[in-house]
Amino acid sequence: MIFKALRNPGPQDMKSSADAFVYFEYGMTLAGLLPPSKGRKLYMIFRGLMIMWTLIYLPLDMILGCIKDFKNFTPDEFLTLLANVMNVAGCSVKVLGFYTHLSQYHKAKQLMDRMDEFFVNESDRHRIRYWVIRCNVIFIIFSNLYYSYCVFSFVNSALKQIPIYRAYSPFIDWRSSRQNLYCVFSYVNSALKQIPLYRDYNPFIDWRSSRQNLWTILFLQIILISFLIVQQLVVDVFNIIYGIMLRAHIEILRLRVQKFRTDPEETEQENYDELVKCIEQHKLILEYVLNERQNH
Repeated sequence: MIFKALRNPGPQDMKSSADAFVYFEYGMTLAGLLPPSKGRKLYMIFRGLMIMWTLIYLPLDMILGCIKDFKNFTPDEFLTLLANVMNVAGCSVKVLGFYTHLSQYHKAKQLMDRMDEFFVNESDRHRIRYWVIRCNVIFIIFSNLYYSYCVFSFVNSALKQIPIYRAYSPFIDWRSSRQNLYCVFSYVNSALKQIPLYRDYNPFIDWRSSRQNLWTILFLQIILISFLIVQQLVVDVFNIIYGIMLRAHIEILRLRVQKFRTDPEETEQENYDELVKCIEQHKLILEYVLNERQNH
């Protein structure tokens, strides 16, 4: 079930540290970063389209729009658009960097599984289960925040009569008729606005020719922005989840060290073995930290 990772598990349903990335991996799949277990060949095509659309086409598209429509901007509109262009370009760079370091992500999950082997009691497992569930909740919260911001930006843009993104389009003249304007803005009730959501450069579809082409362009715009948000979400939330699970394992090690040599019934050999395990666990945590540093 899709919400299984958010439920408190029973005694026979133990969660591993790697389960903190359950919903994160759903986002990675949508972002074109992690192939699913089935349909990998089709997914490779999808990944190629994602890279081409969101990492190459969209940043250049918005830059062209900024250049082509430069004379029509007010200072406030231009500064807003410039911030959006920089954000999209920065997101593309971050996603590309994350993609090139995917091997470190898979290594991190392997290290988590190895760190789980050092659990000595039910309290340790309960602590990890607690933070695993919280990490998945955090991803959902950030998802809602990111998409809420997108929706509110659209509505705010409609009410203020200022476009969020202005990308260049040599084929669509949104000023030519009220019919075209209403068609573009029907999904956000932005007929109050006198400019489109953004003017995208699309050399393949002439959306003046038919209403069908208009809706095709609009649909592509929504899809591009949605996938871009998923990519931004994955890159931003990764370090949060990574750090939370690191903190959880450090806390488990700290509590284990505090209990060292507190049991008078343990022999010197048992104490020595416990010390060795604490050192091994500490080394594994350091390896986990160094693995994250390699991503930067």
